[in-house]
Amino acid sequence: MTNIKKRHFDILKLVKSLDITPSMYINAVEKYKSVAKYLQDHGIKCDIYPQGSFALGTVVKPINKSGYDLDTICKLFTEKSETTAKNVKTSIGDLFAKSERYKNAIEYDKC
Repeated sequence: MTNIKKRHFDILKLVKSLDITPSMYINAVEKYKSVAKYLQDHGIKCDIYPQGSFALGTVVKPINKSGYDLDTICKLFTEKSETTAKNVKTSIGDLFAKSERYKNAIEYDKC
């Protein structure tokens, strides 16, 4: 019985070591909320929220501490009939390209 308890403990320890830290979680939430606020402050009515492993709570801590992938959804509160994909790409891309904070974090080719 002791051997089973030790294995159980070891498995829990391993699983816990794979999860991101609370500070990594807070940092990620602050980042995508900051992007949403930036867009909203510039007239883009939107909401940004995580999807995939982050939304499911199954993010795996990166091996190197340089970063990890965070998939998000940006829901725009615009009627589809009032815009085009090109307009969305251009208006949001232009905003990020003008931003000191975000301009080096994006790859943006104007349409």
